[in-house]
Amino acid sequence: GYTSSAVNLFKALCKNIVQTNDSSKYIRINRDLNAFYNNPWHNSKSTLKRDYCKTPW
Repeated sequence: GYTSSAVNLFKALCKNIVQTNDSSKYIRINRDLNAFYNNPWHNSKSTLKRDYCKTPW
C-alpha cells in the first residue's frame, strides 16, 4: 500500500548521491556564521539599519 510506496520513494531519493570529505569546510563556515551572528555589534548594526535607515528621509 501507501507505506511501501513511501519507503520506495525515500530509498530512490538516496540513490546516486556522492558524499565527499569536505565536511570540515562546512563546519568552519557554520562556525564563522554563528560567530558573526552572535556578535553584539553586528546585531546592533543590523537593528540600526533596519529600524532607522529604511528610507533616505
